[in-house]
Amino acid sequence: MSKITMLVAVLGFVAAAGAAQAMTAAPIGPNPSIASDVRMGCGPGMQPNAFNRCVPNRRAPVMRRLVCPRGTHLAPSGRRCLPNRF
Repeated sequence: MSKITMLVAVLGFVAAAGAAQAMTAAPIGPNPSIASDVRMGCGPGMQPNAFNRCVPNRRAPVMRRLVCPRGTHLAPSGRRCLPNRF
């Protein structure tokens, strides 16, 4: 009886292995063609502008909010403090 059980197990394994499809190996690491498309040949620290010229990467401007002392308020320009009028 164990020979029949062993034969059924082997045939089941062979049938399952034959039905399985192999998966292709994925490349390891970043794809170099994607990186060159993003930079478009500008080099590190550079990016293309609207006219496809290479310009340096810039940081976003930091918006500082001026805090005025008591008795003053912020001017409409946002650059200086004006005294309050009563």
